[in-house]
Amino acid sequence: MRTPKKWNLDAQRRIRKLLELTQNISPFMERGPQDNEWELGLAFLSEAEMTDVYFKHKGEKRATDVLSFPSVDFHFNQGLLGEILICMPVLKQQAKERGITDEMEMMILVTHGFLHLLGFDHEKSKKEAKFMAELESALLSAIVPKSWVKDSKGKCLEGLIERVHSCN
Repeated sequence: MRTPKKWNLDAQRRIRKLLELTQNISPFMERGPQDNEWELGLAFLSEAEMTDVYFKHKGEKRATDVLSFPSVDFHFNQGLLGEILICMPVLKQQAKERGITDEMEMMILVTHGFLHLLGFDHEKSKKEAKFMAELESALLSAIVPKSWVKDSKGKCLEGLIERVHSCN
């Protein structure tokens, strides 16, 4: 059984890879530290904890899978991207429903939350949702182990935006 410490270490390792892959995206190029010293907070919450946070920020009393809180400009310019919160019970349930491992689901949620920290928002418009979904898919394709690939054409794990919009 994976301990919270192991979950966090695995997620942080994957986040470092995301940072490497996204250094040329405009938020990084325009501001922030030049020495690639970026940081972000990551927390795995219980269902009750996520329900409380979600209610405070969205006004609905339910747990969601992932929430991101980007830093204000001052902190972003100092290299702090923000914080990603992941609800472990929801992560595990979604993984089970999708027929994928918990680790795969964690990578999907981390990637999605990471893009929100960079300022992407699929809820702004259809165009933004399409662009963010493509970026999410490209990042997942670049960072997941080959054993996670779905088919012989190299189609990777379905990203969170793609999953929601395809209603699979």
